[in-house]
Amino acid sequence: MTLCNNSPVDYKSMAPEVLMGHCSCAPNPTTTPEGTLQLFDKASNSWKDISPFAAGLGMDFAGVPKVGQAFPKGTSLTFKYRVSLAATMTAGQGGIAAYAISLPQHNIAGSVTAPVAVVK
Repeated sequence: MTLCNNSPVDYKSMAPEVLMGHCSCAPNPTTTPEGTLQLFDKASNSWKDISPFAAGLGMDFAGVPKVGQAFPKGTSLTFKYRVSLAATMTAGQGGIAAYAISLPQHNIAGSVTAPVAVVK
């Protein structure tokens, strides 16, 4: 995921947020998909589990404490994620949503959703 600050302003602190969206791959249509979401940590050269994995019914994830970094205008920040769905998931369609969260207000500065097809 690459965040690009093409705006005319500098952000003091920006944090990424990636979540699995609602998916027909969940075995029950009223539940969210289950799995593991990891972020690659360059400092330790290892994958770190992050949560939440999936979006719920609202925007509560935006208010969860996060660590951000300076994001001056004209710059970009790149993050590497990997997703593993639980074995209980079925074939279906869904999406992965990526957000740029401006801190400390926890405002969503931008977002994008990519489609996901789960096959078994």
